[in-house]
Amino acid sequence: MTGRLVSLRWRGFERPSEFLGEIVTGLARASLTLWPDWPACDEASEAFREVAARYCASGQLPLPNHYPLATLARELTLTMGGNLAVLLVVEQDLPIDAGVIARDAAGWLATNTGAAVAVLATRASGAELSRWVPVVDLTRTASSFE
Repeated sequence: MTGRLVSLRWRGFERPSEFLGEIVTGLARASLTLWPDWPACDEASEAFREVAARYCASGQLPLPNHYPLATLARELTLTMGGNLAVLLVVEQDLPIDAGVIARDAAGWLATNTGAAVAVLATRASGAELSRWVPVVDLTRTASSFE
């Protein structure tokens, strides 16, 4: 079984409180590019897929507003095959408080989707950040990604 790598990039990180929503929107963009060729997935909600497919058919991001963010993240990941690695790239000077939020957002995404997640801060300020930026083995195991 092969996997998929999705890279979500931000040139600005002005509203950390909206970062989770921006991550889910990024997943929706990736999902829209794959539609209508979403792989079958037994774990996926058929109701979500039907609604999301209608959004995609009309050229809209598959973001039905009656689902919580965690559910959207999970279901969007499953539209991409479920075997997913996500790289969150922040391309700006990143103060420590915003860096902690990015790290926590990556943890939230990994917990709610099962995806392997890493954060890359391309211009992080301060030696403190090197202590929390994890090096994630995106290959997981030999059977996960080929």
